[in-house]
Amino acid sequence: MYCKQHFTENYKTVYEIWRQRNPTGRIYMDPKKIMNQKNYIMKHNKTTEMEIEEISGKCKQVREFNQQKEKKKR
Repeated sequence: MYCKQHFTENYKTVYEIWRQRNPTGRIYMDPKKIMNQKNYIMKHNKTTEMEIEEISGKCKQVREFNQQKEKKKR
């Protein structure tokens, strides 16, 4: 969801974003493994609608915060 809000589905870009947010977690993961995990989660409905709404809300808050920060820089 975070990546969709940043308008990317490219697996290498998704991996870079994920790695920036998780620099020391799951060192063994590479871009293909990340996308396989995402696809598995989405295909098998491993997240509830409530979890998806919560994640979307957090992403929206982050996006709004970043927009406000950009406005202050100008």
